[in-house]
Amino acid sequence: MRDGDKIVLASDRCSSQGDRKHYKEQQKFFSKPIMVDYGDDSDKEDTICVVIAFTGYINVANYIKFGFVAPKIGKDEDFPVYLSGAFLPELKKSLKETGLIQIDKEETNTGSSFYLFYNNIVYDIDHNLGFTFTTERKFDSCGSGSHFALGSLSTTSSRMNPEKRLKKAIESAAMHLGSVDDNIDITTLEMSDYVCKPK
Repeated sequence: MRDGDKIVLASDRCSSQGDRKHYKEQQKFFSKPIMVDYGDDSDKEDTICVVIAFTGYINVANYIKFGFVAPKIGKDEDFPVYLSGAFLPELKKSLKETGLIQIDKEETNTGSSFYLFYNNIVYDIDHNLGFTFTTERKFDSCGSGSHFALGSLSTTSSRMNPEKRLKKAIESAAMHLGSVDDNIDITTLEMSDYVCKPK
């Protein structure tokens, strides 16, 4: 949810498998560092930080968080170009090599979707690793409870505190679905969360 020049994220901690619930200790959103490539000026070593909000297979989420080494981004590279030309192709290749996904007739299905945030632009990554992005939409939702959450967000007042609106949206989804619980994490992203930082 956009709140001025900030983005407020919220999620539950439940994952489901069949008729069983699994509660995770870790949040469903996390930071992922990406090295900056300065070309010939190799003495410089900086990173940018993207934030990922994840829904889907736990093993895919854990691999992206702990195992996947993102390719370097050029110092002045346009981020959507980097995402489509480097980050997502490398992620697809890595997931296939580790056996976490199978590609049938060039159709990719990670069983997962996620949002990737950089410079307060929201990149919506779908199960086949395609993406769209927006700087305008005020709120969105993904995962099994997304329809209930969107319905709740559409009917609560924009004057309401963003954290309360998001909490109510997840509670609404949890009321109707066994795959959502009301153990809720909320965090706020600011521009300083993405800036290059010396190593």
